[in-house]
Amino acid sequence: MMLLLAQTGCMTLLKIGAESTAEDFVTAFIKDFLRHPDTIDMTEYCDFDPEFELTDDQLLMFYELTTDIECKIKKSQVNDSLEKASVYVQLTNVCDISEFDFITGTEEELMEEADEVGVGNYTVKFTLKLDKDGEWIISQMDEFSDLMIDPFKSLVILEEGAPNSDNNNSIVVVPNIASDTISSADLVLNAYIYTTWLDVEMEFPLTDDDLTVENDKAYAVLCVFYFNTPINGTFNADLVDGNGNVVMKGEFHVSNEVTVECDFSAGLAGFKQFDPGKYYVNLYYDGNLVATSGEITIL
Repeated sequence: MMLLLAQTGCMTLLKIGAESTAEDFVTAFIKDFLRHPDTIDMTEYCDFDPEFELTDDQLLMFYELTTDIECKIKKSQVNDSLEKASVYVQLTNVCDISEFDFITGTEEELMEEADEVGVGNYTVKFTLKLDKDGEWIISQMDEFSDLMIDPFKSLVILEEGAPNSDNNNSIVVVPNIASDTISSADLVLNAYIYTTWLDVEMEFPLTDDDLTVENDKAYAVLCVFYFNTPINGTFNADLVDGNGNVVMKGEFHVSNEVTVECDFSAGLAGFKQFDPGKYYVNLYYDGNLVATSGEITIL
């Protein structure tokens, strides 16, 4: 009996120690993430790569919205083999970007949206396991990603200023004409606000001063059209080269209620990659031209 009690007490102490190191590891990750989002090496903390890479504008917005966030361990659990752990963390003063009515706008507009949403407290779960060296590493953090990673990557921050007819990567200010999903041609045309090109691999926006695609990535191009109110329906788009020739046609559906992602893959047209040169996209709804993107250059 005494031996059993001793073994039970020893296991309890081991679990307490394992929980403490797991909590310390998660706390260190969160603090490093909040302080150094531009330089943190996620693979030092995770057995996967969350691909958290922000543009300069997104990074400034990140600092603006996370400066007051604090974290507190709520509880932790370690399994009997001491190889897996769950750590629950409460994050305070968090602005939940997923609650924004829109994610495309100038910094001032997005900060006003943040003020409308306010801040709250959220509890997120981290799942950890031992790596090959017997050290804790994060194997899952979906709730944290949904709150702190994915929303910031989705922000499209526009420069202040009037529309530029020669570059549709500039903002077009349009009033919010409806709160419900719309589908009529006139309303869809009026709801369009902005177009951007995305990196086909990382899926972050390309900046206006670097709208280029390297030759080794020219197997596809991705252009996204944004709307200021929920829409539905089917869109058609043409990828056009610098000489005005239609290189590819495609049919695309609305994603996330306010975007149409035109993903053109060279393989679907029967060739390995797109030829060097300039390209733009014409987006159509019900036979009407909605918008023409700015040009992108394939090197």
